[in-house]
Amino acid sequence: MPTTLRLLKLSCLSGLLLGLAACAPITDGTPVDPADLGHAACANDLDCGPGRHCDAARVCALDCRADKKEADCSLIGEGLTCSPCGRCVAPGTSDVACLSALDTPCAADADCSVVGTGFVCGSGHTCVKGCADDQACKSVGRGWGCEPDGVRTTCQRVCSIGGDCAYHGWAYACQSSAGADGGAAVRGACVKGTSIAGFSTVTPSSPPAAAYQGVWGWLANSGAEESDVPIYQTICATSAQHLLVKAAWAEGSNDLTLSLKWCDEHLENFRDAICPNDNPVAVLIPDLYLDALRIVDLKVKALPALAAGAAFDTDRLLDIRGVDLTKLTSPEFDPLPDKEHLETSYDQDLDGHPGLTVTLSGGLSGDRYQALRWLPVFHANAVDADHLQGLATGTSDESVLGASTAILATALHTQAHPDPTRTFFRAQRLRDDASCADVIALATDASSWIAFRPAYDASLTPPK
Repeated sequence: MPTTLRLLKLSCLSGLLLGLAACAPITDGTPVDPADLGHAACANDLDCGPGRHCDAARVCALDCRADKKEADCSLIGEGLTCSPCGRCVAPGTSDVACLSALDTPCAADADCSVVGTGFVCGSGHTCVKGCADDQACKSVGRGWGCEPDGVRTTCQRVCSIGGDCAYHGWAYACQSSAGADGGAAVRGACVKGTSIAGFSTVTPSSPPAAAYQGVWGWLANSGAEESDVPIYQTICATSAQHLLVKAAWAEGSNDLTLSLKWCDEHLENFRDAICPNDNPVAVLIPDLYLDALRIVDLKVKALPALAAGAAFDTDRLLDIRGVDLTKLTSPEFDPLPDKEHLETSYDQDLDGHPGLTVTLSGGLSGDRYQALRWLPVFHANAVDADHLQGLATGTSDESVLGASTAILATALHTQAHPDPTRTFFRAQRLRDDASCADVIALATDASSWIAFRPAYDASLTPPK
């Protein structure tokens, strides 16, 4: 830009000296495409890539540079410093709006003041939080533990049950000297690789399935009707599930494998003609439950070109929990274990109780140990190249394996809710380095595509 201005001034000066009535601007170099400046439309920070954020006008912005943090931010306000998403924030605070847990590079502890209080420069030359025990790492997020880091201990990404590191992103894998056989809790480090396993190289001649390859954030709602409930008889609830999904194209075919990692799940009670009670019981799903859920693969065959209006069905998902699959002849049809027949149950969250443990509060309080099964087919419709949605159809059932109090151990009858709009999904393409923390952050934004909504609305469009 300075070169262009200098030439423009010289051109006009030459015109004056020659007595010309006007002067034409002269420029050099290749014109800059505004799209290359990164000022793209966005809905959240994830849309903008590393180092940028989505501003109030929903445009990708950069207020400051990490290497010039104080100098840039002094133009905005005194004493501010630059966050990993290019926002100016007060020193000693973290940018809570910055969705991606970026690994901020550092050379010394002082470089980490931009991230937050207590952060130091770790042995991997990224900013990490100092700690004395695992409890101190709770503020960093799920999946972090206090581990040796040179002469001190810092919060690091760790793997425990089954060696699962997908919570931190699909490029991470568990490295543990004890191994990760899933039979007992192990402690290892989640180490980021240079690529995502299963991704194939995409070329202009690749089939339509290749365009779907990438990392996606999902909302998957499952509406259920639960009868024989003590005191309340019948309760209707939606299981709102948020997932980090890897869509990997199988080279040499037009098929896709969706690997589903459960990030978060909560239950929303609702009232209708079937269920007269409104929010009678709150069900808390602990982190231990969520972290124990298996990664499940789901196949999609013969995909159409990815464009608005494209439609396809997935294969049937087998989401079965609290059950030892090796002891089932037919996982889709065999009866679930119950409190009288625990032979096929599995202490999946390793808490000493069969199945998986949820905590109830309200009209009914205590812990309930359960097994469940959900067998949906997702009927997907493409809104555009980055957003999918559609209804899901299939069966669901649940069994009680025990409880902390006798009343909660009562056998229940669970089935899919008859209103088809209560069971659906929405998917949004994310960056390849997105994590479960990013999906959960998106889920808390009421305007986002994957925020919880109680029923399906085919007319909904992604936020601009």
